[in-house]
Amino acid sequence: MFRYYSFTLLILLYLMGCATQYRRESIFVGPNRATLGMNKDEFITKFGKPYKEDFFSDENKVLHETLYYNEQIYAGQWYIVNTIFRFENKKLVAQEQGKQEPMYNRRKSSKSD
Repeated sequence: MFRYYSFTLLILLYLMGCATQYRRESIFVGPNRATLGMNKDEFITKFGKPYKEDFFSDENKVLHETLYYNEQIYAGQWYIVNTIFRFENKKLVAQEQGKQEPMYNRRKSSKSD
């Protein structure tokens, strides 16, 4: 009997863990949101390393850096959402949403007569 309850409890904990994996909104919104003027190092500490970075220095010696993040969001189906952050001299100056694509292609059923 003890084994039965232990096994049942283990299955329930596993299922509860899976249910919490559904992220319905970006990590960049809500109370933890990124704020303009935020330092780049502070930003990376808070949100983690980006999957891609670009940078260049303009004629006024302003360092322009772009960080790219992607997330998996569940909104009726799974989407990959890209968010782009732009920094000038290590200060956040812009945030924009890049591509938002479904992770899986849903095939529409077509009836042929």
